[in-house]
Amino acid sequence: MQHSNDLVACSKRSSWGEANRQLLKLIHQYAHGRILDAGCARGMYVQTLNELGYETYGGDLFDWPEWHSHSLKPYSKINLLQLPFRDQIFDTVICINVLEHIVSVQSALAELTRVCKNNGNLFLAVPNCDGTLEMDWAGLTYSHWIDRSHVHFFTEQALQNLLTECNLKCQTLVQFGNISPEILFLRSFGVPFIIARAIAAGFQRIPGRRRYAPLLVAVVKVNH
Repeated sequence: MQHSNDLVACSKRSSWGEANRQLLKLIHQYAHGRILDAGCARGMYVQTLNELGYETYGGDLFDWPEWHSHSLKPYSKINLLQLPFRDQIFDTVICINVLEHIVSVQSALAELTRVCKNNGNLFLAVPNCDGTLEMDWAGLTYSHWIDRSHVHFFTEQALQNLLTECNLKCQTLVQFGNISPEILFLRSFGVPFIIARAIAAGFQRIPGRRRYAPLLVAVVKVNH
């Protein structure tokens, strides 16, 4: 397997539907063996993890055109409520920004767990819906609050409760990512966007700075 430093070289993509470099680093800490990306969208995590030396497969409810442009095509149409895989076939199962769209989320988790090997890792990421008082006063909200395709709005406690309800033991639950309110502040004074973004990046490196995380990431050790 290639060294973890290759993460930056293999992926410079960070927008929706693409591979977030920082999230890839976190996945790399827990991923091993054969991987399933359940709800892989365009397949950028599948592509990048394969480039890193993992045996990675992806599935989504839709057949994305991008699947057919990749040199490797380990993709298939799937329904998370009825995965077309045998029991305990994957060492690691990742599911990023998917569970919030599924009404029967308990059934989806049961299927994700079923196809994951004993002592394998289930890596889940969902939008963070833990709001803050200062965001309320500023008239701001996370963009996923207004996504009408979402049927679940997870806080840390709600996600922990769901995992407990499904008899899943969470070994890690963290807020992940970062938004930059400094950009809005600087733009309100007419600072050009490119300059505002560069200054905001500098502010983000200040120790002790309060961070506003758009994602919740949970890692579950599967025990059958």
